[in-house]
Amino acid sequence: MNHYILGSKDMQRLIWALLLLPLQAGAEPMAEYQPLAFLSGHCWKGTLPDGKQTDEHCFAWVYDGKFLRDRHTVHGEGHPDYLGESIYLWNSTTQQIEYLYIEDQGGFSRGGVAIEQGALVFPPTVFIGHGQSQTYRSRWLPVGDNAYDVVTEFKSKDNWVPGFKVHMEKVTGARHSSTILCTVFAPQGPESRRRACLRAAPLIERCPIGDRCHLDFTFLGNHGCALQSVST
Repeated sequence: MNHYILGSKDMQRLIWALLLLPLQAGAEPMAEYQPLAFLSGHCWKGTLPDGKQTDEHCFAWVYDGKFLRDRHTVHGEGHPDYLGESIYLWNSTTQQIEYLYIEDQGGFSRGGVAIEQGALVFPPTVFIGHGQSQTYRSRWLPVGDNAYDVVTEFKSKDNWVPGFKVHMEKVTGARHSSTILCTVFAPQGPESRRRACLRAAPLIERCPIGDRCHLDFTFLGNHGCALQSVST
């Protein structure tokens, strides 16, 4: 991703943006991620066993397909959304896919991903949060092209006990994939930042990931914004 200081030379910003677009458009994920490829570029949503909450996972490649990000949201009445994020990575030393999971309450877990009879298998690992730990294992089984089933179990003493089962379905029409085009820095303050981002956005005239997308930007503290294309 290119970084530059927004100045008076609009042509310089335009050149940087145009140079970056073909690079992002041609990026391909690493071959080792093939078992996870069906997830990327889509959001998947399921109803939790209590029938009162939904869990939505949105997957997207990052850093030109070198990693896969999964951002998930548990939504239900009576509480703020629970948020979490997983980064899947290829460990070239152990020759396996691994992941790091973090969530908005400070909990985390990490482990590996194996492939067994077409299913994604998450071997036993430990979730740590609020001074406590819980050993769990999970299995994701694709169901056709538009769904997958999740089965998670928890370790209780020496036995595995049922945790939950969720049927995840592909969400159609969701904002699901984004590509960061460039970053604009405007260190003079929030108002300067806002003007800088609004001035830079029209300089990028097309989305690099197809016609069904639009431009969006995310503020970066008080320093600037990240322009990105978002597919719909």
